[in-house]
Amino acid sequence: MQSTSGPAQERYGLLDALRGFAIFGIFGVNMVASSLAFTTSDSEKWIHFGVADQAFDIFLNAVVEGKFYSIFSLLFGIGFGLQLQLHAGRGLDGLPVFKRRLWGMLLIGLLHLLLLWIGDIVFLYAWLGFILIAFRNSSDRMIFRTAIFCLLLPVLLFPLRFIDTNLTLGIPFYLSSLFVGKSMGVDVMTISPLVMMNKTDPAGYFQANLIAFFYRQADLFDQVRPFKVFAMLLLGMWVSRHKWYATPQLFLQWFAPYIRWVFPLALAVNFGMSFISWDHYYGGDGLGWLKTLLYFLGVVPLSLCYVYFFVKAFTVRSSYFLEAFNYVGRMALSNYIFQSLLYVAFFRGPFMAFGGQVGPLICMLPVILIFPLQVWASKWWLERFRFGPLEWAWRSMTYRSWQPMRHSLG
Repeated sequence: MQSTSGPAQERYGLLDALRGFAIFGIFGVNMVASSLAFTTSDSEKWIHFGVADQAFDIFLNAVVEGKFYSIFSLLFGIGFGLQLQLHAGRGLDGLPVFKRRLWGMLLIGLLHLLLLWIGDIVFLYAWLGFILIAFRNSSDRMIFRTAIFCLLLPVLLFPLRFIDTNLTLGIPFYLSSLFVGKSMGVDVMTISPLVMMNKTDPAGYFQANLIAFFYRQADLFDQVRPFKVFAMLLLGMWVSRHKWYATPQLFLQWFAPYIRWVFPLALAVNFGMSFISWDHYYGGDGLGWLKTLLYFLGVVPLSLCYVYFFVKAFTVRSSYFLEAFNYVGRMALSNYIFQSLLYVAFFRGPFMAFGGQVGPLICMLPVILIFPLQVWASKWWLERFRFGPLEWAWRSMTYRSWQPMRHSLG
């Protein structure tokens, strides 16, 4: 995640608001994913809404899933370019600072994975950030070609599954998870995710997280997710290079001629994709390849449509609703990790253990109730302190000294 801890005069309210908007969408998707609702039938759940749950799951996959992490990835790429520009404006080389930020991210992401939740994205952003550095001086043409190739790669690789469903980029990590599980007396191939996540003793909790760390990496590469994310990082770097973050009207002017047909088409493609189960993808059949193709055609265009609508609303007039996202975005890392604490509290075995017991619709209740509290808490905190608590720790690691936390009195 891109830090939001720069001085006030170097901040861009639109980027913070977009970041908060992305955090909201990610919250909804992750709450459902962490509930493990897919592991049990309706008859096994305490609370479910039958057909309504199924319809909502399709809606979530079509309208939300994949779009908000894409926006967040775009913002990370913008932040990378912006940081280099800010340091260059002072006659400094921003690259060493960015590298230290990445090492801090890598540590935070690793701890997040091992201590809290396997769905972490921070660790992925961190190591991809090191690769992004290599493209900082690439031409616009090279950036776009690489981004398109990365987005298209899942479609190009999928036919290998027709030969053997095990022919995926995730194989090394799947084997690692099998090895780690075997060393702990756990058969990863037969144990259900729900049983793993419902272990109530501390040793079982951390054992599950360690095995899940490798399984998470395996699943990410199985879906070719790192390449999808990297494509958005590259596009974000291009946006920062052309300073669209400072003059959003340039983006609006560029995308305006396309929005009327891109939005409905992208929406239709995403709904088509959402009706195809991920079972077809992992099963390596024709529908799985179609789902991959529709993902390529639909997710990024719809994400850009969301950015367009948000930017247009933000630039037309200010409102408390949009400012609410700004507060959350300025403390994106702290809010993101706090949401993971909720997933653990609600769904893991040592705590409430609601995993597999509720349907996706009921999962939206804590999102709707808690996100406004995050807005209020973020606003309250930022009125008193310069950074969020985790942003402060991250910034202190980056600059290798304790950063002043409270606002200066001058």
